[in-house]
Amino acid sequence: MNTCFCWLAFVFFPLAIGAEESRPFLSPLFSDHAVIQRGRRLPVGGWTVPGSQVQVRIAGTTTTAIAGTDGRWTAWVGPFTVAQGPLDLAVDGTGTPGHPRHAEARDLLAGEVWLCSGQSNMSWTLAQTDDGPAATAAADHPTIRLYNIPSTWALKPLDSLNVTWSVCTPETAGDFSGLGYHFGRELQERLNGVPIGLISAAFSGAAAECFMSPEAITAFGEFATVQDQHGKVRDRLAAGTYDIKAEMSAWWKLVDTLAGPDRALEAFGLPTTAWNYVPVPGPWQEHGQPKYHGFVWYRRSFDLPAEAAGKTARLELGPIDDRDTTWINGVEVGEMANWVAPRHYDVPAGVLRAGRNDLAVRVLDLGGRGGFTCRPNEMYLAVNGTAPEAQVPLAGTWSFHQTLPIDQLPTMPVDYGWPMTVPSLQYQAMIHPLVGYPLAGVAWYQGESNGDRPGQYRRLLPALIADWRQHWQDPQLPFLLVQIAGIAPDHDQPVVESPWAATMEAQAFTAATVPRVGLASACDLGFDYDIHPKDKRTVAHRLIYPALSLVYGQRDLVAGSPVAERVERHGQRVRVHFRNAGRGLKLLANRLSGFAIAGRDGKPVWAQTRLEDTDTVEIWANAIAEPMRIWFNYDNHPKARLANAEGLPAIPFRAEVPAP
Repeated sequence: MNTCFCWLAFVFFPLAIGAEESRPFLSPLFSDHAVIQRGRRLPVGGWTVPGSQVQVRIAGTTTTAIAGTDGRWTAWVGPFTVAQGPLDLAVDGTGTPGHPRHAEARDLLAGEVWLCSGQSNMSWTLAQTDDGPAATAAADHPTIRLYNIPSTWALKPLDSLNVTWSVCTPETAGDFSGLGYHFGRELQERLNGVPIGLISAAFSGAAAECFMSPEAITAFGEFATVQDQHGKVRDRLAAGTYDIKAEMSAWWKLVDTLAGPDRALEAFGLPTTAWNYVPVPGPWQEHGQPKYHGFVWYRRSFDLPAEAAGKTARLELGPIDDRDTTWINGVEVGEMANWVAPRHYDVPAGVLRAGRNDLAVRVLDLGGRGGFTCRPNEMYLAVNGTAPEAQVPLAGTWSFHQTLPIDQLPTMPVDYGWPMTVPSLQYQAMIHPLVGYPLAGVAWYQGESNGDRPGQYRRLLPALIADWRQHWQDPQLPFLLVQIAGIAPDHDQPVVESPWAATMEAQAFTAATVPRVGLASACDLGFDYDIHPKDKRTVAHRLIYPALSLVYGQRDLVAGSPVAERVERHGQRVRVHFRNAGRGLKLLANRLSGFAIAGRDGKPVWAQTRLEDTDTVEIWANAIAEPMRIWFNYDNHPKARLANAEGLPAIPFRAEVPAP
């Protein structure tokens, strides 16, 4: 069979709904202002009456296609060059008897098309970035086009989305991916004004497995149980017999019963004399409970003046990892199940009182870090209609009590209101409709939601890349990875062997072992308790280097951040040779260079360092006669301590030292 027809069978996968009228005559990917990949043949497609003929006209040529038994039609056109644009597309066919169908798409440009995908750091909008207002106001770029897919999910693969292309303007850019926008803007400048098409398909909090096809997930046996569970729920949803609110309500009641007398906290009847005290914000794993996952209670009180009594208010608590239910004076004011979403809860009239008020937060942590993960100034109560003095800061010391560890919890109902951990849901809704649309490459910023499973992520990320390449029938499809940002307070330890550091390592491993994969590091741009660097311009700039080298063949440009390539031992000293040194390495810190070294006892100590030449760093510690292992920036929150002359920070790593 012809290879093209095999590929098309996957490009336009049948919709879950079957009526011909529900499918667009012309796919919305071919709307006004679309950017099509230059130099590549283009599969224009849609749906119409089975067996009918469709005629496609573009750039002075006419192509015909016959709709299959399911109504799908595809006409191959092009390839096109930048010089041929702007192009107009016209499609004619047969609808219901006596009703011809016609569609047009105007102002199409041939250029470079990039898919920007991942989780919240990719979906973080331009307006939310640190230079958001100014960047948005200046975002007037007629030859940059945006295809902005809202965060969504689906129980079955979708054919198309109700999304159209838009020209990049201050009115459209603010809600687009900030990283995607800055990447596209700088890429256009570097490519001498070539039109750029940016497709944003990101979902806040989504794990990597959410973006993989069901057939790719089958290779991971650990997901078999959850897939089976969700399959049964899908059947109940289709039959109209699944009520998630009722299921979750019953589950919470069961958990409260298992938790014993702590359920009385809902009425604030339980004294806290036997509780611990912890600083808030901050994950409880960093304050005396390093391995605990499950339910905890937080409580504190605050005072209000008489004029605040009975008024409405806004409670700001920042992100809470993972789920929370929050009460003030025994009245529930909010609940959320998204570990990266800030809590903005409206307090109704009649809840607040003069003098002492009690605040309680029940938190369920399912893995990784748990608790409040914002900055101190992001936690407060703002009383409406009162003086600023009534805005109460809530950071500080809170009472803290563990109630039910995760291994004692009953099985949680499948909650499609929290779809960031369900395999394939985002793939089926946001990626599958794009499959086959020719791309220059993929920019991928994700990994935080897999940060407590680095060993698995080391397998998932290469599998995701292979999955997408197979579905696009493009084994060389470039992927540009952003290494996740660091997150943790400062410390003076030479090494932190943590899942977060191992996740960064998994991303570097993927870039080093999978062909046509580039890496840009954001590990030095994070904050203590916020995984969202707001400086997306710098991240995008770092991503440009592997793009230009890997995709556009600019070999005279450094390919990205310095990466340790070879380790050699010379007596007490170790030499680390780096690739991507560019015009030379430079140490950015005089005191703690970020390098650590260990002897036979395996205990790391800070290493002394010096630059041996343009691409080599020599490290040693006087107390270690026989170095066995080394680390560089292996930490939850690495700092920029070594970079090339282009300012790109070196990638963290750990390595065994070979015998001399």
